Amino acid sequence: MNSHPEDDALLLETRRTIYAAIGYFPGIHFRELQRKVSLGTGNLEYHLAYLQKIGLIAAEKADAHKRFYPLSLNDSDRKIMGILRQQ
Repeated sequence: MNSHPEDDALLLETRRTIYAAIGYFPGIHFRELQRKVSLGTGNLEYHLAYLQKIGLIAAEKADAHKRFYPLSLNDSDRKIMGILRQQ
């Protein structure tokens, strides 16, 4: 039985929580995500890098914030969500 890297990536509860938060709040910035998932900076950075590497999420730098999106969103939707999440 062949497993997919995407499935394996979400075996950890921490990664599932991060991925779910990004899906629920597309365009969320790092600090807000950190508050929602209650992880330390290094731990969150590690898991975000892994989820990006495996192709489950995308990160975009906008202004002073890095925003995270599920890869299921297309470019125009990501731009709209980024604008809507600005204060």
